[in-house]
Amino acid sequence: MFDHLGIVVDDLASRGAFYGAVIEPLGYRLLEDHTQRDGTGWLVFGSGAPESPFFVVAVGRPAFWRGPHVVGSSPIHLAFRAPSRSAVDRLHVIGVARGANEPAAAVVQFH
Repeated sequence: MFDHLGIVVDDLASRGAFYGAVIEPLGYRLLEDHTQRDGTGWLVFGSGAPESPFFVVAVGRPAFWRGPHVVGSSPIHLAFRAPSRSAVDRLHVIGVARGANEPAAAVVQFH
């Protein structure tokens, strides 16, 4: 459905570690690390399969942002396709252990 998805965070090291751990059960891994000395940059996660979708976690102000855009001013909702219910459960446990908010148990939704 998407080619790539990118989010901008306030701390690349901690958020990169969080998302790397959380999406590992879904078959995603760190493919590229473009971290700069000043802590800005971006990380690219994906399956590694040719022409497959990928997920970018970045710090810094993207060139396409305009005046009022700021990092982390609103919550986001991300939903990834999972290969199994056990992968969803693992993702949820890892996410909560790493500090994710837990409004409810992990759910499987079929669309």
